[in-house]
Amino acid sequence: MGAMSDHTTPGLLTVAMTDVQMLAEALDDGGSDMTWWFHPVSGDVRESGDWSDGFDDDELMDQGWVVVHGNSARGAFDDMAAFAQAVGDIRARDLLRVSLEGKGAFRRFRDTLRTFPDLQDPWHSWSNARSESRAIRWLLDEGHVADADADAALVGRRRSAQAALDEVGGRALASYDIESAPAHWAEIVASLDRGEPVSLTRDGDVFALITNYESPM
Repeated sequence: MGAMSDHTTPGLLTVAMTDVQMLAEALDDGGSDMTWWFHPVSGDVRESGDWSDGFDDDELMDQGWVVVHGNSARGAFDDMAAFAQAVGDIRARDLLRVSLEGKGAFRRFRDTLRTFPDLQDPWHSWSNARSESRAIRWLLDEGHVADADADAALVGRRRSAQAALDEVGGRALASYDIESAPAHWAEIVASLDRGEPVSLTRDGDVFALITNYESPM
């Protein structure tokens, strides 16, 4: 269990107290038959099929655990598409983008990524940062953590995500503050038309990555 942060609010968890990695896995496990549970007091995350002491779902609910409903695969797919688009090596970028076409995209993307060892560590850094960001937003949306604490935790994930893209990009991304982006819309569209992703920032940190890749899902 992590130390209390400077963004503590009485009656709420802090992100540091929460098993964010396991929560991210639970949220991304949308297609599993397993039931995931979150405890809003301890911050722990469990699978109902992983209990050696025989607790059933009713007992878990009685003890204050709440079900974590997984996301659709869209978030994870968009992570793959954005990463592929940001890769600077033309051959690697094209193969990764092709791997995302049609059914079986997740498996093909992983298989293709294995042929480019230099991309694997940045991919894991990017993927982990993105999935943990979704978990932190879930904590905030469900009322388990305070706004300031979630914002502070998201800053580190955004930096990790941007560092991963910078490592594989080989070229600087066009970047615009989210507040001023509407005034630069023509430039943003021009970049997208050239197949170049655009980074949006908020308060100096990466907020989103826009690409012109259209999901087949």
